[in-house]
Amino acid sequence: MSESNMISLWTGDGREMKFEQVAGIRLGSRRFAVLAPVEKLPGMQDNQALVFEITKGEGEDARLNIVTDPALVEAVFQEYQAVMAQKMEDQARAKPEFF
Repeated sequence: MSESNMISLWTGDGREMKFEQVAGIRLGSRRFAVLAPVEKLPGMQDNQALVFEITKGEGEDARLNIVTDPALVEAVFQEYQAVMAQKMEDQARAKPEFF
């Protein structure tokens, strides 16, 4: 896990929670961050992540708001899978063939 992929978020009661950034996803004009908790959260599997929408008002810092709508989480996950499939395809094409 790279320190450059680490993000700290604070809960409403001031507790720091650390996450690893898995991906940044765009759906239309909306932006999302897929984050995996460094320490397993209750009810989550080791390979699960959370989806946060990135919002920023004029003159404001960016905010991460957890997405609770299952349909939107699924749409972000589907886009993530498509992006990863394209990335793997691009990498496979870039590898030289040896005879």
